[in-house]
Amino acid sequence: MNKNLKPVIAVAGASLAFSIIFTGLVGCDNTPSGGDETTTMPSIHNTSDPSGSTADPSGSTDDVTTEDPNVYTEVNETVYVTVAQVNIRSEAKVTATNIVGTGFYGNSFTRVKYSDNWSVVLYDGEEAYISSDCLSTTDPTKVTLEFDPIDRTVYVTTEKLNLREQPNSEGIIHAIATKDQALVAIGISKDSKWYKINYNETIVYASADCLDDRLIGSDFTAVDKKVQITVDTLNVRKAPSTDGEVVGVVAKNAVVTVVGVSPDGNWYKIKYTPAGGSEDEYYMSAGSNYSKPVDDSVTEGETTTAGK
Repeated sequence: MNKNLKPVIAVAGASLAFSIIFTGLVGCDNTPSGGDETTTMPSIHNTSDPSGSTADPSGSTDDVTTEDPNVYTEVNETVYVTVAQVNIRSEAKVTATNIVGTGFYGNSFTRVKYSDNWSVVLYDGEEAYISSDCLSTTDPTKVTLEFDPIDRTVYVTTEKLNLREQPNSEGIIHAIATKDQALVAIGISKDSKWYKINYNETIVYASADCLDDRLIGSDFTAVDKKVQITVDTLNVRKAPSTDGEVVGVVAKNAVVTVVGVSPDGNWYKIKYTPAGGSEDEYYMSAGSNYSKPVDDSVTEGETTTAGK
């Protein structure tokens, strides 16, 4: 081998290593978002840091990948962070060493100039840089959506669903609903993107993309039989779920007509008339310790809407 080639190979190797390191530093350094408006565990929020779901970015967000070549426009205005959290940088480029702080959803800054890629804001009395795509002159926490009133049972179609205190994907998570859980929707936004939910007497909001108003019971196997209640009272629900709204109860020894059985055999679809309402199809547990089959000649017993 030509000895004169060794320095060239060494330089090439060093250049390759530098290229790899530099490539690792350049580019979007945010934590990837999680896809649907779902989550596998609750996020912990406070008013200054309401980050953390999965349909919204769960980590810092920078959409700029290079130094900003654009001419800046000077301004003096208040801007707000519109993503879960975003890096605040000492210069207009993405590196691993120029992060000086973090902005969280709804945080406000004074912006003194901006370009298409970067905004210059005042941070601890000094000029700093935030991706312009992550800022807005409108406070996202104050945006008010108009809702049309409805009264509808909707069902969760994803494994987990965030129920939020505000109708936006960065809102504080109040609770988490699970797949097929029944929820009572009392409003839907004008753009049909959010449901207003009455959740245990608390108003919360959920993404309409993750809810369906189709009754889960539509895939029940049709039957025609009568059963007699063997417990003191048994809840009758709007949906075949322990989270389904209770519309009344049937008392011990009452006989009800069953018109469907769930695929897993855990729920009956029954004919039932709630107080002040008309006969319709509702649901009750099909557990063998709650009721027993009876002959068709037995007439339906008295039902009650007062239960435990």
